Amino acid sequence: MALDPRPVIKAGSLTNLTDARYFASFGVEMIGFHFDPYAENYLPADLAAEIRDWLYGPRFVGEFRGVSKSDQALADFVSTVEKVKLEVVECTPEDLAVVKSNWEGPIILAL
Repeated sequence: MALDPRPVIKAGSLTNLTDARYFASFGVEMIGFHFDPYAENYLPADLAAEIRDWLYGPRFVGEFRGVSKSDQALADFVSTVEKVKLEVVECTPEDLAVVKSNWEGPIILAL
């Protein structure tokens, strides 16, 4: 079986509908929202869910950091995945074991 030579393109850490629609119009395969509340490009789950409802085509990625740091961080992860209806999760190597225990879908490892 031959591998598809085309790269998979993900537009990450989006914070508004205008940017998300722009990238979706160019056919990017994935659109990511950053859910670390301490990050510069943090997007609340409610707003991400609202943006998601306006778009069709790309897969939606939740970009998470620090999921394994506390029970609250894990609860926020689970809640966000459900609220935004994420299709892919991106996490750091430090969070991989916890994410795999609480998510059955595809995972992108952020290095």
